[in-house]
Amino acid sequence: MSGATERALRHYEDLGLLSPTRGENGYRRYGEKDVERLQQVLLFRACGMGLSEIRGLLESPGYNAKEALKQHLKTLRARQRELEVLVETVEKTVATMKGRQTMTNEERFRGLKEQAIETNENTYGAEARERYGDDAVDAANERVRAMSEQDWDEMRELEQGIIRQLKGAMATDDPAGDAAQKLVEMHRR
Repeated sequence: MSGATERALRHYEDLGLLSPTRGENGYRRYGEKDVERLQQVLLFRACGMGLSEIRGLLESPGYNAKEALKQHLKTLRARQRELEVLVETVEKTVATMKGRQTMTNEERFRGLKEQAIETNENTYGAEARERYGDDAVDAANERVRAMSEQDWDEMRELEQGIIRQLKGAMATDDPAGDAAQKLVEMHRR
């Protein structure tokens, strides 16, 4: 019914994500709570969370299933919007290639901005939202969406420069040195 294989169910049990009872015949019996928990595990997996991360979430003292699922829904809706923009960009690109329409440079890269935002959310989103709050992160994402092509290119160049400078600063082992100070200045921009 859930679409999970027997092997997956056994694996979830081995990890402590599920704890079904056993019947007299030794078969696993899943009660209502087990089914609800399995649904949550599968929903979080579909959102890209790893099993150890899911286990940590489900076992955290302040875990609230309703709030966690509301956040999951928010994440899914954001992904849906990002995919819609990417699909629209690809459709317009194909139509442009067929000579049916033209695209501005802004339209050409809109889907790529959304993809960059999604990658950033997946990598740093939880930490950033915890540290700075949803409103601040959402506002930062909107600033990225609103960037002109020139602003976007400058941001990407700055990002690559910071990475190069960081590698150089790490090689010097001098946190107060010139390389580190230049890095701090770049980060402020």
